[in-house]
Amino acid sequence: MWNTDSEIHHVSLPLDFTVDQGESSMFCQLEKEYFPEFTAGNYTYNSHKYSIDPKKLETDEKFGDFWRVTSTSQDFKGTTFIASMEAKNYPIMGTQFHPEKVTQIWMEGMGINHSWKSTKMNRYFADLFVQMSRANPNTFGNMTETQPWLIENH
Repeated sequence: MWNTDSEIHHVSLPLDFTVDQGESSMFCQLEKEYFPEFTAGNYTYNSHKYSIDPKKLETDEKFGDFWRVTSTSQDFKGTTFIASMEAKNYPIMGTQFHPEKVTQIWMEGMGINHSWKSTKMNRYFADLFVQMSRANPNTFGNMTETQPWLIENH
């Protein structure tokens, strides 16, 4: 069940966590004081037309076997959608909100909470995603092997 009618643009929303902080690889490193802050304040920037109904995990067995919802949010119509999720057995996670935009977009009227606290809280996701990427042992090889034409022209 996809929430195609959950269109919201340029608004920051709170999170409703569906897991304990320590049980989630996505949130276990989050500073303890920020966990309740995400639920009390509008810190996650949302701008999207489509979202996933949390009931999708119940109605789609394979989806539910792979993913665990870690938080939800609600649009202005009261429709609940998955705000963040992580794979149960893999180091894969995703957010419906845009943590990267809090530090990157500074136009008026975009509905982005640019407070210091919001910036620091959303930066957590950037740091986590980079940390996870660096833990991946896969490489594309060295430049001599993968891009010899660059070496020859310099």
